[in-house]
Amino acid sequence: MADELGVLVPIFAIVFGIMIPIVWIYQDQRTKQKLIEGRHKERLAALERGVDYQPEPLPLDVLFGRSKSTNPKSSPTLLWGLILTFGGVAIAIGRSDVRDGSVVVAIGIALLLYHFLTRVRKDQANKTEGDPPTS
Repeated sequence: MADELGVLVPIFAIVFGIMIPIVWIYQDQRTKQKLIEGRHKERLAALERGVDYQPEPLPLDVLFGRSKSTNPKSSPTLLWGLILTFGGVAIAIGRSDVRDGSVVVAIGIALLLYHFLTRVRKDQANKTEGDPPTS
């Protein structure tokens, strides 16, 4: 009995690990299709009534699931840089082996450097654009 259960656990893990993304993709496509069909039905109904109806085009963000951050100053590179840096330090301390955590720490530090370097460049570009021309 224990041997059979030991074999079934990885099988279920693999099957459900593959099924979750498949179901998510299917539901996402169904939602997009219903959104497009609803807009099409609205337009056809307006045309049947003789009303000139031009719906605004759907933004690609709605169709492709790109959502804007709620905080415009937030940065994914800062977030992931901090997560990976502290995660790597935790791995290195927890396992008492610096080699395991050093790669993760290096990736985190690289993301943090990228964040701060691009932020400095954006700040410099904004300062030069905002300065009044001198003559």
